[in-house]
Amino acid sequence: MKKIRFFLDQLINISVILCVIGMIIVIFMQVIFRFIFNNPLSWSEELARYLFVWITFLGAAICARERGHIGMDYVVSKFPDKWKSIVDHIGLLLLIVTSITIAITSMETVISNFGQTSPALRLNMGFIYSAIPVGFIYTAVYYTEHLLNVISSSKEIERCE
Repeated sequence: MKKIRFFLDQLINISVILCVIGMIIVIFMQVIFRFIFNNPLSWSEELARYLFVWITFLGAAICARERGHIGMDYVVSKFPDKWKSIVDHIGLLLLIVTSITIAITSMETVISNFGQTSPALRLNMGFIYSAIPVGFIYTAVYYTEHLLNVISSSKEIERCE
């Protein structure tokens, strides 16, 4: 299980890094071609936008892995200790259900756009839109892992008491 988790982590990290590097290179090339050669690249803005879409959804999964999404820590901290754990469980469960729901419902968009191509690059738009379910599937996996960790740590605390 740890090997699978390590592989997923590295796959997402490398994908985001490559997308960011690609986006920087494409935007830099656009600036150079526009100002030095006075001939802007017709495809650069489109590619930068699609890379940004992938960065966004994979970055959301990384944020879920690190539990970096915004929360209501202040409100939860006001609960008694027993309720903090319950609220944490419920919150993670809602995040998992939401992520899975978005991943499933976005598949309709992906499938319906597989016949469409992008204007400048002629890329299959189904591939571009697949960033949504891929990102949310990873997000659901990471939140599920967090929920299982919270449940197992709660059980250990109960055993120690």
